[in-house]
Amino acid sequence: MASVAMLIIFADHALSAPSSGPVSIVGRGFYNTPSQAFAHAQDGDRIEIQGGIYHDVGVLTASHVNVVGVNGRPQIDGQSKIADGRGIWVVYGNNTTLDNIEMLHEDNGKRGEAAWDQAAVYLIGNNLTLRHLYVHDNMQGFFNATRAGSHCDLTIENSLFALNGDGGGHSHNIYVNHNITKLTMRGVWSRDCNGGHILKVRAFESDIQGCLFTDPTGRSLNWFLDFPDGGRHKFVGNIVEHNNSNSGSVLIAYGEEGLLNPAPHEMLIAQNTFINDDSGSFFKIQHVTASLQANIFVGKNAPPDAGNQAVSPAALANPADLNYRIAQPHRGTTNYAAFRYASAASFVGRSDADYGAYAPDLKPVGRTP
Repeated sequence: MASVAMLIIFADHALSAPSSGPVSIVGRGFYNTPSQAFAHAQDGDRIEIQGGIYHDVGVLTASHVNVVGVNGRPQIDGQSKIADGRGIWVVYGNNTTLDNIEMLHEDNGKRGEAAWDQAAVYLIGNNLTLRHLYVHDNMQGFFNATRAGSHCDLTIENSLFALNGDGGGHSHNIYVNHNITKLTMRGVWSRDCNGGHILKVRAFESDIQGCLFTDPTGRSLNWFLDFPDGGRHKFVGNIVEHNNSNSGSVLIAYGEEGLLNPAPHEMLIAQNTFINDDSGSFFKIQHVTASLQANIFVGKNAPPDAGNQAVSPAALANPADLNYRIAQPHRGTTNYAAFRYASAASFVGRSDADYGAYAPDLKPVGRTP
């Protein structure tokens, strides 16, 4: 499973609604590259990128812009080039949406401790939505600059981040840095980060539901999902699998660098399925007590908690094929679709006694090494 990446079908109606401003078209005799359209964009524009391969990097400074892939998913291949010293697309504008785009091969040439300041998508402005993105094989998938005093929300929906990271532990699949007021994630699959965190969150607040975080071969950093600065975080209905033989590894770490975010400092961890494939621990929650409710723990070192349930690995149906269902307790017949997340209404019908996340409904449409 670790050697392939499964993509998902994106229905046309799921793409962003047209903006009220002019429409710029990339491809088919109009702008040749996204960067050309970015250079001419005005506030409120919609930029439609025709399906195809673009060896291009660029900077977007206009605000309230929707960038949408149409007639297929355009592939933006940076070919180890970057714009503005930072990434494939560097977003200075505010209230931007990127929709139905594939991005790969970002590399600013830096390694080690200097490797973190780069990403396929690099946000400098405020408020960004990433939807239906496939971001893979970059030095870092997402990163944002720190700007004091700004209110900045980040939303990531129905997207796949895979095989990002420089291998040295300082760049990650998704790195949500300071300046993000709230992170919202729905239906995101983050898998197999090369040496970094599968998800690192310094945001003041996060709401992460219906997502899949997997690394069955142990590529990723020992601290798999990391919330180092505290804050208020909700982690509900997700599936997490990590394999690391280091006894110091954990599936979720919280507060290890101190409670640097604004209060309140609390973490709700509910109705998730956690699979610990080796000798590490499930959680390292510091300075606060996390609320653990109706989770399923699979593997060694399951937390002793009456409000959760520990099962053996043999109870899982077929994790190699991303089927993490267990026979009991019965949780109904409707798949909880990680890549087709609609709204919180998806939890309707799940009682407080339900344990674990539903298995994601993945639709393979392509494979990549």
